[in-house]
Amino acid sequence: MKKYLYLVLWFCGCAIAHASDCKSELAAHYKPVADSKFLLWAAELGGSAGYFNLAPTERRYMVQKIYLGLSAEWGKHQWVGEAGYKYWNRSNTGPGLGVSQSGWSSLPQPEKRNLGLREAFYRFHHASYDLTLGLQSVSLGSGWIVDERAVGARLDWNKGVWEGSLVSAAVMSDFARMQDHCATRHVYRLLRGGRLRLVGSDWGETNFAGATLAWKAGSTMSSTKNQEEPDTEWILQDFSATVSEPRLAVKKVGLIFIQEFGRGLYEYRPFWGGWMDIRTPGGIDASVEGVFQAISQERALGYRLQLDRQWNWRNGNSSSFSLAYYGRVSIDGHSRFYPAFSNLFLGDVLRLDSPDLPVLALSIGQRFFCQASPSFRIRWIQQIEKDNLQEVDFQIGAQLWQRIRLFTTFSHITGDPLRDSVWVGQLEFFLTL
Repeated sequence: MKKYLYLVLWFCGCAIAHASDCKSELAAHYKPVADSKFLLWAAELGGSAGYFNLAPTERRYMVQKIYLGLSAEWGKHQWVGEAGYKYWNRSNTGPGLGVSQSGWSSLPQPEKRNLGLREAFYRFHHASYDLTLGLQSVSLGSGWIVDERAVGARLDWNKGVWEGSLVSAAVMSDFARMQDHCATRHVYRLLRGGRLRLVGSDWGETNFAGATLAWKAGSTMSSTKNQEEPDTEWILQDFSATVSEPRLAVKKVGLIFIQEFGRGLYEYRPFWGGWMDIRTPGGIDASVEGVFQAISQERALGYRLQLDRQWNWRNGNSSSFSLAYYGRVSIDGHSRFYPAFSNLFLGDVLRLDSPDLPVLALSIGQRFFCQASPSFRIRWIQQIEKDNLQEVDFQIGAQLWQRIRLFTTFSHITGDPLRDSVWVGQLEFFLTL
């Protein structure tokens, strides 16, 4: 049971950090089937309803989701399967008169009723490596260039201060993160649907192979602060936190290589680069990344600068701050930086991604340790060039009886393709069984 408790706490922490990405907590609620020591199950019901004022008429929408998961473990072997049913509806089609582009009647969109798989894999766990085969979530390196659901094989290994990954997989719109079954951008459809869509609909159309190599922890550099000086305490009325990082520390340095290929891509698309994660004396986590897009006649450099800080107060509350800049340098003319399997999820409605760079993202959040665990977050997304898209999200959340989670989100969107600004209001609930 202690193993299950650790699993729940870990996934809950991930859900707080990535609340805008995917609010599902199915994996955190696996429990034994009857008294079985090997078979686990979980189920989750979710739904959302919203409104937005896109000219010429106001729009209403709804999304309903049901997920069921099964997991079997036997020694070093694990089998996981997660399936879901999704229904969505919108009161009016098209983008409204406020969008300058035409051709909406011919744009594809997912079926309103969709039954699909989210995970279906086998994993062999060894002390120094994991081998995963099947439909799985794949995030390589920092998670920028590849963050996708794909069918394939993945090997993760670690040895001392070194770790790495090898993967080869195929991606289809049936299960890709921003496509038919899992995405929500088509529900709002403020802009041109999926915009630049590089994910294929058939086997073999869009694939990737990649590798990462990283060195982690250990390297430190003295800061100007005296290392013998005791830890500094921050006191703010009833809130207090301890800063216990007296030195500048390199947490991880990594290299990544990705090759995209398939008959749905007009040519081979290689990407290679590296990243570095650093912890500063003030407890701020800094990350720097650069990736070279080596596509013939479309060479470009994508780079990321990010600062994150989390405060865990003595009364149980927590606060978070994040600032990230995703930039692009075009080498061949005005070439864009557009890895096919990146899913940045920037903005609760717009969901800006790598082809939309450069983009600045700011997030501030607070969670209270009390009954119902209330929380709030403000997020600002600004596209620096191109369409000058901007989205501001304000989200309030609560958790009831450990199984019911409620979210209320208000979003304000502006940009050159929109004649008028758009307000979006949304209510969401999730019930785990």
